[in-house]
Amino acid sequence: MAEPKRKNKKICLDAHCSKAQEYAALAAFNRDVDLVLEDLDRLGALGLLPDRWQRRFLKICRGTLEETRAWTNFEFVDVLRQKEEHEWAHFARIRRRAEKQSDRRETGIRRCSCFSAFVTWLSAFFRSLRPGRSG
Repeated sequence: MAEPKRKNKKICLDAHCSKAQEYAALAAFNRDVDLVLEDLDRLGALGLLPDRWQRRFLKICRGTLEETRAWTNFEFVDVLRQKEEHEWAHFARIRRRAEKQSDRRETGIRRCSCFSAFVTWLSAFFRSLRPGRSG
């Protein structure tokens, strides 16, 4: 039976661990699982397990390791996703707050959607006034 989705999971926001360290640790875990799987393949290729049930054990062992890796990745990626979502919302609030403060300081003409068209027209007008140009 599938485990029900847990709500309101507490996210550990450890200030001592950088984002790069978190992702590097997960990558190292996956690399190490790859190495263990390669070692299992080498052991199997040596012929140390001649019986059919022994070779089947090797397949089951490999499958168990892959399942454990997938489960581990799922759990850690879920936590990392939650942390990224939390940071995304946090920095979006900071950006919106800064934009609001900036908007308050700007004049009304800068906030007008036709401002860039006006600037284009104005610069063309002044270019036409330069000596040596007929316009």
